[in-house]
Amino acid sequence: MNQTVLGIDREKIKQLGDDWSDGGLWNDVLWLAARFWESTSNERLIAWHHLVMAVGNFKRQPNRRLQPASISPNSPVAVTSCLSFQVPGTTSTICCEIADTWVFPFSGAGSAPTATALLSALWPGRHLILDWRVLAAAIALTLDDGVLNFGVEATSTESVVLDLHDHYPAVRELLLKESQDSGVPLITIERGLYRLTQMVNGKGRKWGTYRRSLLEAAATPAVELGSANRAPTDGPADDEQDSGPEAP
Repeated sequence: MNQTVLGIDREKIKQLGDDWSDGGLWNDVLWLAARFWESTSNERLIAWHHLVMAVGNFKRQPNRRLQPASISPNSPVAVTSCLSFQVPGTTSTICCEIADTWVFPFSGAGSAPTATALLSALWPGRHLILDWRVLAAAIALTLDDGVLNFGVEATSTESVVLDLHDHYPAVRELLLKESQDSGVPLITIERGLYRLTQMVNGKGRKWGTYRRSLLEAAATPAVELGSANRAPTDGPADDEQDSGPEAP
């Protein structure tokens, strides 16, 4: 079977994800995450500060992002991480696989997109960035089988308020399974879903109609995908938006 658990052709979601581009900012974030894991106790607070600020910059709207010269190498960055760590300057411990610990103890990290961006930087391949676009795609594409039971009805136009604890663990589990089954990297699936929602205007639509539109967009021939090839638009404004057909 060549379809994802979301009912989309795996090659298409991979193509969309591979075409995603942010100008290299995320590669720099991964490089800073690798530096954090490698840092000594004396360097750890500074390395953490640099990582957090880079993630904050990444999550800004594109026209507000700072885009300095890249610091990451041209080759992929290998992040060697531990399963848990104590957040520098605090007594809080974050664990890769324990959902109750996925709370960063500082201002601005409470939103799901920012918190999950930090998790994804620290543990690439085990975590993804969950913003309203990825959540909306995941909910809509699983309406028929009820894999994500968030109380959404196909006939509803009501938005879903993105919440780290209510939504992230279930979406992560679903997309991790797809990554393991297909061999497509988790980050590529996440980016593919993000890009897919850029091809569909769901504002004011019923969830069921939005789902059909996503599936139709996913079936678009490769040569027609160029219109969706633009940099991500997630950031503070998107972080505050609801997820679903009412979101722009």
